[in-house]
Amino acid sequence: YMADDQEEALRCHTEALHIFNLRKNTPDYSDANVALTLSDIGNVHRKRGNYIDAASFYMKSVQTYRLSGMNDEHPRVHAVLMCLAQVKGFVTEVKEEPVEIEPQQECPSSTEAEEYEHSPLSP
Repeated sequence: YMADDQEEALRCHTEALHIFNLRKNTPDYSDANVALTLSDIGNVHRKRGNYIDAASFYMKSVQTYRLSGMNDEHPRVHAVLMCLAQVKGFVTEVKEEPVEIEPQQECPSSTEAEEYEHSPLSP
Protein backbone atom coordinates (compact mmCIF):
# COMPACT_ATOMS: atom_id res chain seq x y z
CA TYR A 1 0.00 0.00 0.00
CA MET A 2 2.81 2.35 0.87
CA ALA A 3 4.46 1.52 -2.46
CA ASP A 4 1.35 2.82 -4.24
CA ASP A 5 0.27 -0.61 -5.47
CA GLN A 6 -3.42 0.04 -4.95
CA GLU A 7 -4.51 -3.24 -6.54
CA GLU A 8 -2.37 -5.23 -4.10
CA ALA A 9 -3.50 -3.05 -1.19
CA LEU A 10 -7.14 -3.68 -2.06
CA ARG A 11 -6.50 -7.41 -2.31
CA CYS A 12 -4.73 -7.53 1.06
CA HIS A 13 -7.32 -5.43 2.90
CA THR A 14 -10.18 -7.42 1.38
CA GLU A 15 -8.50 -10.65 2.44
CA ALA A 16 -8.03 -9.27 5.97
CA LEU A 17 -11.70 -8.32 6.10
CA HIS A 18 -12.65 -11.84 5.02
CA ILE A 19 -10.45 -13.33 7.76
CA PHE A 20 -12.00 -11.01 10.37
CA ASN A 21 -15.47 -12.11 9.28
CA LEU A 22 -14.49 -15.77 9.60
CA ARG A 23 -13.29 -15.12 13.15
CA LYS A 24 -16.33 -13.05 14.18
CA ASN A 25 -17.40 -15.33 17.01
CA THR A 26 -13.95 -15.85 18.51
CA PRO A 27 -12.52 -14.12 21.61
CA ASP A 28 -9.86 -12.24 19.62
CA TYR A 29 -12.39 -10.65 17.22
CA SER A 30 -12.50 -6.85 17.34
CA ASP A 31 -15.00 -4.49 15.68
CA ALA A 32 -12.31 -1.80 15.88
CA ASN A 33 -9.96 -3.90 13.70
CA VAL A 34 -12.74 -4.45 11.18
CA ALA A 35 -13.50 -0.71 11.16
CA LEU A 36 -9.83 0.10 10.58
CA THR A 37 -9.70 -2.33 7.65
CA LEU A 38 -12.90 -0.86 6.18
CA SER A 39 -11.38 2.63 6.33
CA ASP A 40 -8.19 1.33 4.70
CA ILE A 41 -10.30 -0.12 1.85
CA GLY A 42 -12.00 3.28 1.60
CA ASN A 43 -8.58 4.93 1.32
CA VAL A 44 -7.64 2.63 -1.56
CA HIS A 45 -10.86 3.42 -3.40
CA ARG A 46 -10.31 7.16 -2.82
CA LYS A 47 -6.79 6.97 -4.22
CA ARG A 48 -8.15 5.13 -7.26
CA GLY A 49 -10.81 7.80 -7.80
CA ASN A 50 -13.71 5.50 -6.85
CA TYR A 51 -15.34 8.06 -4.58
CA ILE A 52 -18.72 6.35 -4.26
CA ASP A 53 -17.06 3.11 -3.13
CA ALA A 54 -14.75 5.07 -0.82
CA ALA A 55 -17.72 6.83 0.79
CA SER A 56 -19.50 3.50 1.25
CA PHE A 57 -16.51 1.92 3.02
CA TYR A 58 -15.94 5.03 5.15
CA MET A 59 -19.60 4.94 6.27
CA LYS A 60 -19.32 1.23 7.10
CA SER A 61 -16.14 1.98 9.04
CA VAL A 62 -17.80 4.71 11.12
CA GLN A 63 -20.79 2.47 11.85
CA THR A 64 -18.48 -0.36 12.92
CA TYR A 65 -16.39 1.94 15.13
CA ARG A 66 -19.60 3.10 16.79
CA LEU A 67 -20.60 -0.55 17.36
CA SER A 68 -17.26 -1.06 19.12
CA GLY A 69 -18.14 1.75 21.54
CA MET A 70 -16.10 4.58 20.03
CA ASN A 71 -17.82 7.94 19.66
CA ASP A 72 -17.29 10.49 16.90
CA GLU A 73 -14.70 12.39 18.97
CA HIS A 74 -12.39 9.38 19.07
CA PRO A 75 -9.35 10.14 16.87
CA ARG A 76 -9.88 7.10 14.62
CA VAL A 77 -13.57 7.83 14.07
CA HIS A 78 -12.86 11.53 13.57
CA ALA A 79 -10.20 10.72 10.94
CA VAL A 80 -12.64 8.55 8.97
CA LEU A 81 -15.34 11.22 9.22
CA MET A 82 -12.86 13.73 7.74
CA CYS A 83 -12.17 11.35 4.84
CA LEU A 84 -15.89 10.82 4.33
CA ALA A 85 -16.48 14.56 4.18
CA GLN A 86 -13.75 14.90 1.55
CA VAL A 87 -15.02 12.18 -0.76
CA LYS A 88 -18.61 13.39 -0.47
CA GLY A 89 -17.38 16.52 -2.27
CA PHE A 90 -16.52 14.31 -5.24
CA VAL A 91 -19.84 12.47 -5.23
CA THR A 92 -22.12 15.00 -6.88
CA GLU A 93 -24.91 14.64 -9.35
CA VAL A 94 -23.74 14.91 -12.92
CA LYS A 95 -24.83 18.20 -14.41
CA GLU A 96 -24.31 19.46 -17.96
CA GLU A 97 -20.60 19.95 -17.31
CA PRO A 98 -18.69 17.88 -14.75
CA VAL A 99 -17.01 19.83 -11.99
CA GLU A 100 -13.46 18.99 -10.92
CA ILE A 101 -13.03 19.16 -7.15
CA GLU A 102 -9.58 18.92 -5.61
CA PRO A 103 -9.22 17.70 -2.02
CA GLN A 104 -7.81 20.33 0.31
CA GLN A 105 -5.69 17.86 2.23
CA GLU A 106 -4.97 14.17 2.36
CA CYS A 107 -7.03 11.99 4.63
CA PRO A 108 -5.03 10.91 7.64
CA SER A 109 -3.72 7.38 7.33
CA SER A 110 -4.60 4.75 9.90
CA THR A 111 -1.10 5.14 11.31
CA GLU A 112 -1.44 8.93 11.63
CA ALA A 113 -4.78 8.56 13.43
CA GLU A 114 -3.22 5.99 15.74
CA GLU A 115 -0.21 8.23 16.41
CA TYR A 116 -2.57 11.11 17.25
CA GLU A 117 -4.54 8.81 19.52
CA HIS A 118 -1.39 8.06 21.53
CA SER A 119 0.00 11.61 21.56
CA PRO A 120 0.10 13.47 24.88
CA LEU A 121 -2.40 16.08 23.62
CA SER A 122 -5.09 13.63 22.51
CA PRO A 123 -8.21 13.28 24.69
